[in-house]
Amino acid sequence: VSVVNGINTNRLVFDARVRDEKRIELDIDNLQIILAVGRLDKQKDYPNLLNSIALLKGLRQDFKVFIVGDGPLKQELLTLTKSLKIDSFVEFLGIRRDIPALMAASDIFALSSAYEGFGLVVAEAMACERIVVATDCGGVAEVMGDNGFLVRPRSNNALVQALNRALDLSDDERIQMGAAARQRIIQQFSLDANVEAFLKLYSA
Repeated sequence: VSVVNGINTNRLVFDARVRDEKRIELDIDNLQIILAVGRLDKQKDYPNLLNSIALLKGLRQDFKVFIVGDGPLKQELLTLTKSLKIDSFVEFLGIRRDIPALMAASDIFALSSAYEGFGLVVAEAMACERIVVATDCGGVAEVMGDNGFLVRPRSNNALVQALNRALDLSDDERIQMGAAARQRIIQQFSLDANVEAFLKLYSA
């Protein structure tokens, strides 16, 4: 029996006021925000995301991508962004301490990893009621359940199709999916659920 890390669902919560403030700070008007958070290393497979964005740009221009994190591949990824001619669509924000606010400001959370452990950041995005588009690796499928869009790893085509579908969702669909995603995290991966799982484990 395993007990996963608990998510602080009181800290990770959607706030409409914070969303508006952060979008003003990021200078985003009517664009949808795709957010990615994670170390700029091989595991996260950011070239997969960037190549997908290059394809997505051919389908639509109503979005902006923000990538949070730092790491050994930063320069390589900046160069790739320029060579794919998507530098007006992608912004690297470096290390940030305002992840819940950035989650609130975003519309879609994207995880393009080649491999993962538990997929903690996916749970955090779901707690913030975001629509998740993620690769099926590690524990990501277990975290997501049937919420959001799960695609095979290392496939630009699969990722771009899922991102496009996520961007096409209506406001009602987003609200419904977001609420269901948060509910799943509260029930299965919150700190309270974590404590309950430990109690069951030790009383078994």
